[in-house]
Amino acid sequence: MIEFTVEEHEVGQRIDQVVAKRIGVSVNEVRRLLEAGKLRVHPTLGTLKKSTLVKLGTQVQVPTPVKEGARVVAETYVPVPGTGALEVLHRDEAILVVNKPLGMATHPLKAGEHGTVANLLAALHPECAAASTDPRDGGFVHRLDKQTSGVLVAARTRAAYEALRASFSTHDVDKVYWALVHGRLPGERTIDAPLVTRGGVARIDHEDPRALDAKTHVRVLVSSDHYTLVQAKTSTGRMHQIRAHLASIGHPLVYDGRYGAPDSERDDAQLHARSLSLPHPVDGWVAGYTAPLPPLRLRLFEALLGEKVPTGP
Repeated sequence: MIEFTVEEHEVGQRIDQVVAKRIGVSVNEVRRLLEAGKLRVHPTLGTLKKSTLVKLGTQVQVPTPVKEGARVVAETYVPVPGTGALEVLHRDEAILVVNKPLGMATHPLKAGEHGTVANLLAALHPECAAASTDPRDGGFVHRLDKQTSGVLVAARTRAAYEALRASFSTHDVDKVYWALVHGRLPGERTIDAPLVTRGGVARIDHEDPRALDAKTHVRVLVSSDHYTLVQAKTSTGRMHQIRAHLASIGHPLVYDGRYGAPDSERDDAQLHARSLSLPHPVDGWVAGYTAPLPPLRLRLFEALLGEKVPTGP
């Protein structure tokens, strides 16, 4: 069930238009729900019709899942076994920042797909689905691979969505990842190499005109004889950038079979989006958000490294 309360700027508008905008479906889909008697409001507004005008404080309930063609807008929030509830790192009137669980896709990529972070967030905060141009995005302005955990930012309003997208497109966002790699790295270094993606794999190519600039700064956090935990910082967000860059210098991520990890055919790169800083879409002040490692990943890192992983910034 999706629930929301009518706000001041919506007062006097038709209910079909308000609901459509809030949950990101067409007015015709809302009218279908009205005709089927599936929309509920409190306090009552009498017999609900498409022309019914909403009042301040009206509570609206919409059954889920709400489907329109190939789009899955939201569904009842159910914690996924093994991950618990979705961890919210920050919440204000414009944005939501969550700690993406392991093994969960950011948003649906095909019709009928569910169980993604976007589905869960839209069920808790339907305004996020309405904020993005495609409701399936759930308000998220960027994405992480299924096996990557960590910081994800979603917009709660269309204005915030557009402002955040602009920040990402102009590279005004600093992203810090933690990656567990094979081998022992010698201190800091910057990998500046353009990437082109083909068949779902990124590779360095200095000649291909389609290659995009990509720069990754790498710093060692913890090292052992066979493994190193590194901090990888980038302002660009090319597909598989960190995985491809680290593999190119002979240090693929652990379990990253796609990029040549030794003795591994698994596509389970040990990567965590540790922190992210960006201009806040309302006042422009740069704010930073940090996500702790998932317990399962933390135990693996410490077992392979043979020592404790830092818990601070």
